[in-house]
Amino acid sequence: MKKQLPDHRTHHYPTLIRRWRQGARQAGLKIIRYGEQDGFPLYALQSGRPPPDSPKIYLSAGIHGDEPAGPEGLLSWVLKHPETLKKADFLIFPCLNPWGLTWNIRTDASGIDLNRQFHDLQRPALRALHQLIAGKHFDLALALHEDYDGQGIYIYELNAGAEPWSPDLLEAAAAVLPHDPRRTIDGRRFTQPGYLHRDVKTRRFPDGPETIFLAKGNADACFTIETPSEFSLDRRIRAHRIIIQAAIKRLLRVKADQLSFV
Repeated sequence: MKKQLPDHRTHHYPTLIRRWRQGARQAGLKIIRYGEQDGFPLYALQSGRPPPDSPKIYLSAGIHGDEPAGPEGLLSWVLKHPETLKKADFLIFPCLNPWGLTWNIRTDASGIDLNRQFHDLQRPALRALHQLIAGKHFDLALALHEDYDGQGIYIYELNAGAEPWSPDLLEAAAAVLPHDPRRTIDGRRFTQPGYLHRDVKTRRFPDGPETIFLAKGNADACFTIETPSEFSLDRRIRAHRIIIQAAIKRLLRVKADQLSFV
């Protein structure tokens, strides 16, 4: 654990960003300051020189400040898999809610759950993010979360007209964390234990959540990854890291298969 989290400061935003700066240099990522939230600077990381016509990937964490395994898992993935970062065009948001992370609370300073108001351009932090992604389209979007009620990993998958990826992602992480066995979570009936796979039908979905917003116009395949916050932090971080890598490898295989038919 000491090696995994050398500062033991998962809710200290300046430490998180310092570590991201170090990781960005190693991985060839550009770090940009794109806005501010409740007195905290907001950062994103972009691929420096992505391969021509490479897949475009959106990764985010920390929209809920009381879910620290997401930001840590995302950083852990960047440090562990620098070679994968050379194979696609990435836009990475290391922490969408630094105020919430600092105070270990779900919401922003005004008590708003940003993952229920992701479309709200009246909020400066979200307006700045929307300006950054305007006109961009992603092949894959992953949002990393945790659930204090979780009994294992579960995934919300929005992937229109495709065979679900979630079984492969859950299998990849199974050695670290089991999938959640419940068939109904938060009132939603799951496709299979561990995942809910749905097409996006615009009129049926609210605008609020991040991945639903992205699925409506900015991304083809969107995944919300939920790890169980009552399990050890180290296992949750590792599970996020494994699932990120498994999803990107799946995307790269899909793209390679598509090119083989051209």
